Amino acid sequence: MLRRALYWSLRITTSSLPIRHYPARVYDTLTPLESEFGNWPDEIYLVSTIIETPWWVHALRVGNRRYYEMSEAGTCLTEFESSQLIDVTQQ
Repeated sequence: MLRRALYWSLRITTSSLPIRHYPARVYDTLTPLESEFGNWPDEIYLVSTIIETPWWVHALRVGNRRYYEMSEAGTCLTEFESSQLIDVTQQ
């Protein structure tokens, strides 16, 4: 099965919510849109790049698993060191 991934990058500059609530806020905004698209991606991630390192990768949807389910299981958050990125485009 061909797996498609959609990466959403958001820059949230002002909000009354603490940063830990952003993934839930983004997920709650995306969920109603799912019914409007016939070709919804298999995986959706939110990458938080608010600080240089580490970056936080929040899994909002992976296959049939949803954000809140993965959050309760403790499997929705991954820490990523941005220094490990490789410039593949050389631009």
